[in-house]
Amino acid sequence: MLDRPALDELRRDAKGDVYDAIYFHSADRLARKVALQNIIVDELLRCGKKIVIANKNYIHNPENQFTLTMFGAFAEFEREKLVERTTRGWRHRIRSGGLVSQGNRTYGYDYVPKTKTSRCTIVVNEQEAEIVRWLFAAYANGTGIHTITRTLEERGISELLFVEVVRWQLSFVAEGRRGWLAGLNDPQVGRALTLLHAEPARLWTVEELARRAATSCATLAQRFVDLVGETPMQYLTGWRMHLARRLLSESPLGLSEIAARVGYDSEAAFNRAFRRVVGVPPRRVEKLD
Repeated sequence: MLDRPALDELRRDAKGDVYDAIYFHSADRLARKVALQNIIVDELLRCGKKIVIANKNYIHNPENQFTLTMFGAFAEFEREKLVERTTRGWRHRIRSGGLVSQGNRTYGYDYVPKTKTSRCTIVVNEQEAEIVRWLFAAYANGTGIHTITRTLEERGISELLFVEVVRWQLSFVAEGRRGWLAGLNDPQVGRALTLLHAEPARLWTVEELARRAATSCATLAQRFVDLVGETPMQYLTGWRMHLARRLLSESPLGLSEIAARVGYDSEAAFNRAFRRVVGVPPRRVEKLD
């Protein structure tokens, strides 16, 4: 299965007249598995689209099919070697007593870099930890989500992004769902979450998140689902829609500007995604809120 919303959108648009030709920088941009590459190429050709791979027109014939299969096999081999080497490197570091956070930290902790005489480590930031303890105690005692986030703001928490994520994720807890809080303590998932929260408008892929988190795509995808309860791209879409709803109800921005701020290059694409996730069109939410 491919968890790539942008590619899914391209495949849907290929059935219409949105474009006539599709350019791929290289064969592994289609997918890193031979079978998936062939499925995508065959589907696009059936739609009557011109395909260009690595600046060469792809014509469906035995020679090109063989070449594409070879490129796909090399991509699969490369991917597995990267996974194996990365996994071996992390195991060596952990067994040696090191950390795999790469300088990234969870709110409530400070990262202490290694020196010539000591290993890197993570220590509790007492000022931030006191806020986290209060947050969980308040919620456990029945304090409402809006009261908690308002109190955080009144106490002058400078990390406004942290406050916004807490507001969203406590609603997950209220619904009995897993979410961001469950993934923070995992080095790779926590890093991916930090990236998604910081740059929701970026054109993220699981491959890019895995590279930045220094792990394999398969490992990140599986751990993300296990800890957070959904795939990285599903989580990103939910985070984008949460931010969009806030902008729709609290800002004077137009629909196209809101779409751009949450990672959509067109108002139409934003409308489709919003309706799919929220269940109503953006303009209706704007009126309701």
